[in-house]
Amino acid sequence: MLIISCVFTTLTQNAQTELWGVTPNGGQDSIGNIYKTDGSGNLCINEFDFLGNSDGQYPTSSLMQAADGMLYGVVSLGGANSNGVLFQYDIINHVYNKKVDFNRSLHGGLPNGFLIQASNGKLYGLAPFGGINDLGTLFEYDPINNVLIKKIDFSGTINGSNPLGSLIQASDGFLYGLTYGGGINNVGVLFQYDPVSNSFIKKIDFNGLNGGNPQGSLIEASDGKLYGMTMSGGNSTLPVGVIFQFDPITNIYTKLLDLVNSSGAQPVGSFVQAANGKLYGLTVIGGTYNKGVLFQYDPSNLTYTKKIDFDGVTTGSSPMCTLIEASDGNLYGVSNDGGVYGYGTLFQFNPITDVFIKKLDFDHVVGAGPISNVIEINSTVTSTKQNLNQNIITLFPNPNNGSFTIDLKTKSQIIITNTLGETILKQSLEIGKQNLNIQSQSNGIYFVKITDAKGLSTTKKIVVQK
Repeated sequence: MLIISCVFTTLTQNAQTELWGVTPNGGQDSIGNIYKTDGSGNLCINEFDFLGNSDGQYPTSSLMQAADGMLYGVVSLGGANSNGVLFQYDIINHVYNKKVDFNRSLHGGLPNGFLIQASNGKLYGLAPFGGINDLGTLFEYDPINNVLIKKIDFSGTINGSNPLGSLIQASDGFLYGLTYGGGINNVGVLFQYDPVSNSFIKKIDFNGLNGGNPQGSLIEASDGKLYGMTMSGGNSTLPVGVIFQFDPITNIYTKLLDLVNSSGAQPVGSFVQAANGKLYGLTVIGGTYNKGVLFQYDPSNLTYTKKIDFDGVTTGSSPMCTLIEASDGNLYGVSNDGGVYGYGTLFQFNPITDVFIKKLDFDHVVGAGPISNVIEINSTVTSTKQNLNQNIITLFPNPNNGSFTIDLKTKSQIIITNTLGETILKQSLEIGKQNLNIQSQSNGIYFVKITDAKGLSTTKKIVVQK
């Protein structure tokens, strides 16, 4: 296993992608900023400084790119009601727009999970506080008419409380999520929400032994099962969390592994499934230096492998984010602490070679204390290349069930990403009609980027509805 460290390198010419993220403590007034790098995590630029109550402060939620090309996110504090805001950021014109001020009782308060765009085009999110019971809400935002609606009030024992993660839309069309508290044992629940009927079903009560207090989100893996982690609980000497699986067809919950401090403990982020089929995650503490680890979990043979021990200065420490797999095949993430300046790091991990590279040290100016994951987006701003003529590309049907045909007049490479910037499929295509299949993915909106041999590219949006 090889570890390489550096502070900054140079932006590659004609970069096609960028990584974007937020930090809660960096920027001009130390209350948060939006930053970006090139597609390999180099040359960090402070894109926007949060300036206080007018536009919110201390962002802890990841950004997401919606079908309109804009970035959306939530900020936990500030705004007209001091309970956070929902915002939009225009990456072309570099313009920040506060869209909604959260009203604690009307919408929910202090939102901190990332938003998702469901197949109906609406954005959905969770707030850990507020609502009728001040135990959190599930909300819906319509980016077309700028309306935020509270859909569900969390109530404690009955349906959970204080959700700290985010929702996912599974292939069955339902939204799934976790709460940190509430349920019969007051250590959280796993739930299902139907955006069509506005119905909520509690699926699982965590009980401590099967896990407790999840802070991250679920993912739907290629086997159709949902996977997640809890921050506490389990049957180890020190109950520092578990890895679990939930089958949405049979409603069977399976605890797969009790985490132990020596190999990584207390994960607060979520899994990512890489192209090799393995799941990758991070823990906040544990490992050789008790500063967290990066690990691999193989659902095919139930094997856990610690890959990297975070050690402080060299790698960073206390990673609290979710990794993403970028179009270059590498995993990217951030650590909340450590690095040269003590404000955290951005790092790259190659799941094939196990090579870890610290790409940059946050220095407060470009950000400090990152918690949320980065996303990968098309670098329409930095790229000097012209767009590929869309008339030589046909894609149908759209919407589709995850299987569709693309008709090309030139050899091209296609990269399909979801709204979180995660790469779903990367493939080289010949001239003519070819069928592509992403039916293992959840319902929702995806982006198909087509790049020809000359480097000219265009991006098309598809909607998967099963």
